Amino acid sequence: MTYDHVHYSQLGYYHCENCDFKHQETKYTVTKAKVEPFIELSINNEDSFSTRLAGDYNIYNLLAAYSLLKELNLDNDLIKNGLGSYTPKNGRMQSIRISESSMALLNLAKNPAGLNASLAIGNPIKEQINYLLVLNDNGADGIDISWIWDTDFNIMKNQNIKNIICSGKRAEELALRIKYSDVNANVVVRKEIKDAVKQLKNYQEKYALVIPNYTALIATQKELENN
Repeated sequence: MTYDHVHYSQLGYYHCENCDFKHQETKYTVTKAKVEPFIELSINNEDSFSTRLAGDYNIYNLLAAYSLLKELNLDNDLIKNGLGSYTPKNGRMQSIRISESSMALLNLAKNPAGLNASLAIGNPIKEQINYLLVLNDNGADGIDISWIWDTDFNIMKNQNIKNIICSGKRAEELALRIKYSDVNANVVVRKEIKDAVKQLKNYQEKYALVIPNYTALIATQKELENN
């Protein structure tokens, strides 16, 4: 299989050089998109709308929802208002106000592809940003955390990062992994999630990217929402 363009992971435009298998022609196509960090997009050069979702991978989700609703013959204004006002509440690219000046973007990541996509959210943000990365190794997470070495932390090297807080049961290993990528930022280890979030809330930067793995998600979300 040959890829003509890769969006991320295995997603993109592809074709087989030995048969007719290929990326299918689409009825609905994103013709323009901007992610800074929230998504604005245009579909089929017609319908344009802004959203409260971040992460370029969410363009796929928005397009899927839009396509289904169009096929169900819903009103265009209803579709755009619904997609434009939706914000997730389950830690999947959830935006949480943590201070008067700061917004946290919370997103679960539990494998290299997911973490790469989450780290890439910082690419279009021009302002200085902070990170909180939380890594546990409980049974539901898997005790083998070697997958962090398969994650491309070099994604962060060209971002305008001020602070990176590493938390969770394996915070030290996470900080070591970041060190080997030579990311230019102040790296802090706070193993207790409560302490890590407290420190994050003391920072003044406009955006903070918060990326916990599976068993760290609920505790991290709770502390972020705790005023």
